[in-house]
Formats: sequence, structure tokens, C-alpha cells
Amino acid sequence: MSKRTRTLVFTDLDGALLDHDSYSWKAASPALDELRRQNIPLVFCTSKTRTEVKALRRAIGNTHPFIVENGGAIVIPAGYFPDIAPFGNKSKAFTMWYVN
Repeated sequence: MSKRTRTLVFTDLDGALLDHDSYSWKAASPALDELRRQNIPLVFCTSKTRTEVKALRRAIGNTHPFIVENGGAIVIPAGYFPDIAPFGNKSKAFTMWYVN
């Protein structure tokens, strides 16, 4: 069996991916485009809620799992890991894994 290295990028949102004052992500567009071009997943890790992050993901075009509420939940899009059976709170769109 051969080993394959996979690159992932994790980022906070406020003041990192998003501008500190305007909350715009436009300045990050070139980096986001490069990550997409290289097929590198961008995982948000934030204090924001699932609802807030879902809206931002739609605007940016992000389709990867994300971590919300300071690590309180990991949200994984349905079918993202096809070889792993989902658990936790399930909907048609997401599986949420909660940290107790």
C-alpha cells in the first residue's frame, strides 16, 4: 500500500479569512481560487454558528466540512466521506458531530 499525502487548510474567519472591519472575504479571493485549483480543502474553524457559516460557505463556494462554536460541533456535508458511515445528528445535507 502506498502512502498519499493530503494537504488541508484550516482557518479562522473573523480577522483571518474575513476582513476585521467589513467581514468581506474578497481580499482572500486569489488564495481561495488557488486552493480550489489545487483541490485543497479549506476547513473553517470558528466561533460562529452553523447558520452563519452556511451562508458564508454559499457565498464563497466552499463545500468542505467546518467546525463551529469554538469546536462545539463539526459539520460534515452529506456524502463528503462516502466510505464512513455518518453518526451524530443527521439531516439530508449535513451530519453534525458534537463535542460534549
